Amino acid sequence: MCIIAIKPKNVAMPTKEILERMFDKNPHGAGVVYTTEKHTIKIVKGLMSKNEFLKVCEKIPTTAVAILHARISTSGGVCKELTHPYELTNDFKKLRRLTTEIANGYAVAHNGVFNEFGTMFEANDTMQFIATYLTALEDLKKNANGTILDADIKPIINKLVSGSRLVIIDNEGNWQKYGSNWEEHNGVYYSNGGYKKQENFWHGWKNWNDYCWDNYGTYYQNEQRREREREKQKEKELLEELQKEYELEEIKKERKNGGK
Repeated sequence: MCIIAIKPKNVAMPTKEILERMFDKNPHGAGVVYTTEKHTIKIVKGLMSKNEFLKVCEKIPTTAVAILHARISTSGGVCKELTHPYELTNDFKKLRRLTTEIANGYAVAHNGVFNEFGTMFEANDTMQFIATYLTALEDLKKNANGTILDADIKPIINKLVSGSRLVIIDNEGNWQKYGSNWEEHNGVYYSNGGYKKQENFWHGWKNWNDYCWDNYGTYYQNEQRREREREKQKEKELLEELQKEYELEEIKKERKNGGK
């Protein structure tokens, strides 16, 4: 299922119990990105054991903004390089880095499946989504003297991540979450209820993986695939519309400057 936890600045980290629960329910690797005093964000991922994950989380100060991610593999297989978060880039070598520090840029974590992307060598669906859509949107906003975190771009990204949850953070600790049904607990935002203690809810299931593959997997392979097909054309139209708006603004600027 995957799960994201967003810890804002000066909010306590999730408890050890919650961190363990996140990993136990999503055991295919974890990663974190957090702000530093140098105005950078540091990605540490490829944490394939619960103890590794806990040790890294313990070192994150309360003053930092932190994004935590625990993964269940839905595409690309299970390996360190495919764990989240990712740098926002179309360079797949950078997307696969296990540790990196970003001085001027963004990091991304995702909970869900982008069914329009097939299996690609050494890349999962999230990496392909970042390289295809998010980098294009970042470039468009940069050329218009804005950023991908601007409010006017949020409806477009919400459309693109329909049925999923996603978060983007920059090197100054500004962040934006996308998609619906986020949950808040003690100031931390979670992409689903996987942080909660389950008592009798799973009675009758052999284990958590049975639920993920038999229920959640079926949902995404059927219902979301149909939804994504309906939205696919709309997504392209939104990107084209944004491009046209940008080009129109450039034409107006050129005419204005030419008239001086």
